[in-house]
Amino acid sequence: MTKFIIRNDDVGTDTNLAKLKKFCEICDNYGYKIIQAITPIGTCGKYARSHLTNDQIRLLSFKKLEENEELINYLRNRNDLIAVHGLWHTHEPPESEIAIAKSILEGLGLTPTYFVPPFNEGDYPETVVGLTTCQLDLNKGELLETFLKAGTPTAPIMYLHSWRFDRNYKFDDLDKCLARLSKETNQDQTIVENNNTYFSNPKNVRQYTLEEGLRNIERDLISEFMPKPPAQLIDLGCGGGRTSGSLAKAGYAVTAIDLSQPLIERARERYPGLDFRIMNAAALEFPNKSFDAALFSFNGIDGLFPLTDRLRCLAEVWRVLKPGGVFIMSTHNLLGHVFGGGSDRDNFKNIIRIVTAQKQNPHLYDWYVKYDAYGGPQFLFSAPPSTTRDQLVSAGFEILDIRGKTGSSENHIFWHEPHVTFIAKKSGS
Repeated sequence: MTKFIIRNDDVGTDTNLAKLKKFCEICDNYGYKIIQAITPIGTCGKYARSHLTNDQIRLLSFKKLEENEELINYLRNRNDLIAVHGLWHTHEPPESEIAIAKSILEGLGLTPTYFVPPFNEGDYPETVVGLTTCQLDLNKGELLETFLKAGTPTAPIMYLHSWRFDRNYKFDDLDKCLARLSKETNQDQTIVENNNTYFSNPKNVRQYTLEEGLRNIERDLISEFMPKPPAQLIDLGCGGGRTSGSLAKAGYAVTAIDLSQPLIERARERYPGLDFRIMNAAALEFPNKSFDAALFSFNGIDGLFPLTDRLRCLAEVWRVLKPGGVFIMSTHNLLGHVFGGGSDRDNFKNIIRIVTAQKQNPHLYDWYVKYDAYGGPQFLFSAPPSTTRDQLVSAGFEILDIRGKTGSSENHIFWHEPHVTFIAKKSGS
């Protein structure tokens, strides 16, 4: 589990500094970055509640943030991210009020980079007055307070309210929660490092640079679904450049990324002049709507661990695609690995082999299967096709088709195809 950012909503002139310090100390102790969501005028938190109208909220208090000098000095001396949380803590503030609040915070020596809608309400664009909108869906579990006792957050930004501690919760609950999640993060980091080491091993680098050209299924699907050259295309997990070189030769404007420096260096040697970059597919360094199409071939996305990184990758691909952009990706299918051996004898051998390898695999519930490989075990995502379909749809994609290598019916793919290819399109604008 990659560490998320903690968003602390409802910081204002009525904030209890002692509680805020305690909250920050706990987050700092476990290395969690904080977004302080600040309202510069009036009260918020326990006073400005959602059942009140905007006029009622404004009448609660006219005090300004600048009157709480101790709080301002404390925030100035920290390295937290800053967010505008409305001018007042009112419902769906207009852009004009967001701009005024931004100016007030800048005048106090605080530099906001986010806009956090009060009550998480309103339909705002991705950026407002130069601030990134941090709009959360309450149905996706981004409220960290719901994970204090158990569970694992999946969102990159989790929010809570420091003023609620010592009221609804105890600070000890927050401490225990972050201690538990940090322990899980350290365990996950070992798997991430092992997966990355596998693709940087000299033997595997040589193996991944032996093959040339597109495979038949890749060629067919690109011809059938991808926009025609010279479309802008991102090749994710490009490895040694096999797919990138072929796509560029076909006339596509290709940008190719991979996290393995040895593989990228080898790709640059094989295909000089192409745009190869070392980059994490779960954190793409491109503007919104940069590409006409995306490819993640050879089950490369399955190496992203933990599950939060896989889901972030899908969200990132959706973000950098233009409306209507096509995404082709292949992924493992555990049931296909088990039952795709052909005879009943082969299937039984596959079951014994895979089950034996799962001893002490705590991540199987997330569909990360432990595979014995050269240089140590790999944990690769290997869910049934229905799970990957749901992930793509949740990220905003429309499924155009699901293909296997030997058969196209979904029932056949589900039971017999160890590798499944999805063709999806970015919905929306």
